[in-house]
Amino acid sequence: MKTVLIVLGVLASASTAHPVWAQSVGDGAWHTSGNQILDSGNNVVHFSGLNWSGFETANYVVHGLWGNVDGQGHSRSIGSYLDQMKSLGFNLIRLPFSGDLCASGRMPAAGTIDFTANPDLQGLSSLQIMDALIQGCGTRGIRVILDYHRMQAGFASENGLWYIPGDPTYTEAFWISNWQLIATRYKGNPTVVGADLFNEPHATTWDADGVNPTTNWKDAAKRCSDALQAIAPQWLICVQGTGQYNGLAGWWGAVHLGFLDHPLTLTVAHQLVLQIHEYGRDVSDQPWYHAATFPANLEADDWNKFWEFIHTQSLAPIWVGEWGSKDDPTEPYYSLDHPWLQAFHDFIKTKQFSWTWWTWSPLSSDTGGILNADFTTVNAAKMALLQDVLYPGFAASGSGAPPPPPPPPPAGGSPYGGTPAAIPGTVQIENYDLGGLGVGYFNTDTVNHFGQYRTDGVSIETTSDTGGGFDVGWISPGEWLNYTVSVASAGSYTVSFRAASATTGGTLHLESGGTTLTGSVAVPGTGGWQTWESLPPVSLTLAAGTQTLRLVFDSGSFNLNDMTFAATTSSSGSPPPPSGSGGSPSGSSGSGGGGGGGGCGCTGLEVLLVLGLALRRPKPQAA
Repeated sequence: MKTVLIVLGVLASASTAHPVWAQSVGDGAWHTSGNQILDSGNNVVHFSGLNWSGFETANYVVHGLWGNVDGQGHSRSIGSYLDQMKSLGFNLIRLPFSGDLCASGRMPAAGTIDFTANPDLQGLSSLQIMDALIQGCGTRGIRVILDYHRMQAGFASENGLWYIPGDPTYTEAFWISNWQLIATRYKGNPTVVGADLFNEPHATTWDADGVNPTTNWKDAAKRCSDALQAIAPQWLICVQGTGQYNGLAGWWGAVHLGFLDHPLTLTVAHQLVLQIHEYGRDVSDQPWYHAATFPANLEADDWNKFWEFIHTQSLAPIWVGEWGSKDDPTEPYYSLDHPWLQAFHDFIKTKQFSWTWWTWSPLSSDTGGILNADFTTVNAAKMALLQDVLYPGFAASGSGAPPPPPPPPPAGGSPYGGTPAAIPGTVQIENYDLGGLGVGYFNTDTVNHFGQYRTDGVSIETTSDTGGGFDVGWISPGEWLNYTVSVASAGSYTVSFRAASATTGGTLHLESGGTTLTGSVAVPGTGGWQTWESLPPVSLTLAAGTQTLRLVFDSGSFNLNDMTFAATTSSSGSPPPPSGSGGSPSGSSGSGGGGGGGGCGCTGLEVLLVLGLALRRPKPQAA
């Protein structure tokens, strides 16, 4: 029987002007203790949720928003789906997305949204639609864990690593910079409680520090978590396992044997959650389905063998990030799949694991969905199974104790020289913010190839441009630099960059708080690394006051000397808000003599409309 959470009202004392907030279970930031997840009031938190796919595909938006979704001429809104999820008793969404989704200005594919049913989504980018979905979750008491599900938008299996070896775009730096963008966007939002670092890294190893650096998932997860925790230290950091360890192979993402030999220790303690995925015979065959004692053998041969010991020894909380089944008697392996499903359901109930079902949408050819093919009615057999493992709901985000204020910017994130650069005026490219990698800059290597002016990882050289000084070179796609600036008055401005390139140039853009200010700015080839040109002025709108601008390198190879801002008109209107804290996180640029770079996302422009998509989950390795 589903329990209903009783939310206490606000208590006020006649002798004080300030209300006393009654906290509900699940309020505030979450953390861990032993094998439990706790809320900000140290109440034990359990969640029972769903995976809502779509943002990870080339639709670039959750599935089910297109017209005639039921084949009867009807369409649905995000809000109607969220209302249905809440009414069914689900209290969390694992929200998959791809690295490609993070590209500046990324829009949903044409035809994927019926704007008659979703007028509020008209003209919004994919990330802005994600904002709207998360806001809708918050008002309904549904929490969100963001899932970096794949590098490239799509649905086919990837290579099982967190990057593509030899690819200039899908690098570790691309992955981490995308997470930094997402964390900056949602830090302090009480609806977003965690980050699932990468989905099913099955081709990885789990090794001691520094061993097998090209495959060591533990070390990569530590580097990514460090970057995330510098921005959103209150988030749960959810880490999946590998596909095998010392010759023992299990479900992709569910092999945590390496954790016993080489524990992962986060910089911000009490935030680690270990995630597993578990499926039945309908998804792929495994030897434990054919044991004489099946299904009684499953705990010994599968669950405890690969991950249950984490829970039993209180090493970390276990989250069942994916499980699911068609549970259809007409399926060829139903005689094996159904006993597995019932046994695993009972195991979840006994151990009180938190879980998210794969998937809400009916498009998965492996498991189907909670929704039937009409995207409206519910699979009654699945919901009957889940009734006694549904946990109590949460209050609307922020309805209990007010969330704590956002964390301060990482130490050292301050303007170079101590004073914000003045706008209007000229900003020297080499004077990016202090704070180092991930705070003042992001760079794909850690070497100042010229060894001049500053001692961090950005390559700075003496320039022969008019006026002398220094320039920044060796720029690579995905790198960025942060600048704390002081804008004299709100209004319209232009910016012109001083650039040189011995190749064909490239592209860059300026952004603030994750919002692009300039669009893509083309940098031409100039005939030499010290052959300087002023680029045509580009228009942008700025708020008044101290704020952080990020210069992102999207593609190509070029050097930069400075950027000059000039006022065009003054306005008392409402330009985009400043990014917030003075010299806060970020920034990275490459090094001297060439480069290019693409902030968060890929540079490809191809769009694939996936309406009748049959989502295929990656298959596990043979055991």
